[in-house]
Amino acid sequence: GQKVLSTLAADFGAWSTAVQAHLRHEEDSITVVARKYLPLELARQVTHACFTEVTTAEDWAVMFRFVLASLPVFQWKIRYVKAFVWGVPERAQEIGLIVYRNVDRATWLALTQELPEIIPRGLAGHQRLY
Repeated sequence: GQKVLSTLAADFGAWSTAVQAHLRHEEDSITVVARKYLPLELARQVTHACFTEVTTAEDWAVMFRFVLASLPVFQWKIRYVKAFVWGVPERAQEIGLIVYRNVDRATWLALTQELPEIIPRGLAGHQRLY
């Protein structure tokens, strides 16, 4: 028992360190490039293609769950979701459904105060847009 726990702790520590280094590298390099060097229309096209052609809804659910749970500042959560709604506006309710299924109720309610367009049909607060 104790040996297994110590082995697990050592392995998890190494994994945690590797993941943090990887994420820091992404933040220092990839997001800077995307922010500074991609024209807005190209950034929107990339977001649209990633959401509609490259990544499955199941994979988006995993990513949204992880990112929204990890962002320490609520405004960053809003910006994260808003970026997808901006990039794929015709999928706002699908994005909302993914978010709804992967965050706690308080986070969902707070996000929908800022982004009511993500509320899927059938959920409280949904409004027809046409």
